[in-house]
Amino acid sequence: MSTLCICIVFIPMFLLAGIAKFLFIPLAEAVVFAMLASYLLSRTLVPTLAKYWLKMHDGEARKMQGNAPRPTAGELSARLRAAS
Repeated sequence: MSTLCICIVFIPMFLLAGIAKFLFIPLAEAVVFAMLASYLLSRTLVPTLAKYWLKMHDGEARKMQGNAPRPTAGELSARLRAAS
């Protein structure tokens, strides 16, 4: 929603005339293009890469946890008493 609002703000720039048109329209186009590209990537590429990389990380963490012995109930309660 905020991306759309930012892009809408730049619409009046395309109605400029004269030298201002040549100065500010390329800036407005660059900002609008960057905002739309950012929105598109944040909705497609970023979640895909996050899922891929976090799955790899989760598998490595499980391998490491599998080698470590699990604490017993008595050890856990002793840790909780020591922490409080």
